[in-house]
Amino acid sequence: MGARFTRPVYPGETLRTQRWTGEAGALQFRCISVERNRVVLDRGAAQVSAN
Repeated sequence: MGARFTRPVYPGETLRTQRWTGEAGALQFRCISVERNRVVLDRGAAQVSAN
C-alpha cells in the first residue's frame, strides 16, 4: 500500500475516498477534503489478497 499526501489534512475534516481498480487488479484510491473540495491524498495504490 502506498499513497502521497498532496495537501495537509486538518483535524475535524471530512474525507471522501474514491477508489477504482487499476492495472493488474491493483486497488487505486484518492481522498478529498469535503470542506475544501481539494485532493489531499493522491496516487494511492494497494494490492489486495483474496486469502
